[in-house]
Amino acid sequence: GRPAWVVGAAEGDTTSAQFWIDQERLVFVRLIEMGEGPSGKTREETQFNQYRPLGGGWIAPECRFYIDAKLFLTETYADVKADPPLAPETFAADSYRAPAWVGR
Repeated sequence: GRPAWVVGAAEGDTTSAQFWIDQERLVFVRLIEMGEGPSGKTREETQFNQYRPLGGGWIAPECRFYIDAKLFLTETYADVKADPPLAPETFAADSYRAPAWVGR
């Protein structure tokens, strides 16, 4: 329901590969691509919804994925935090170990 710029398609075109940017907030809100499914070409759409301010930027806690206009998957994120403290070893590649469930 907000004005968006559409990149990659003319007005009314719902099948060309395209992405949408919210004109005011400058956030990515929609992606449309053509894909390949078991029965041929599919129209795949991703929506980033319910944007809210977080840590000097924006976060979309809901992501919806559609295949041929049918909802395929919804991701909903809760308790999202900006700039949590991270231990320096988080970024030390030499301290990485494979989890116990990974076979050797």
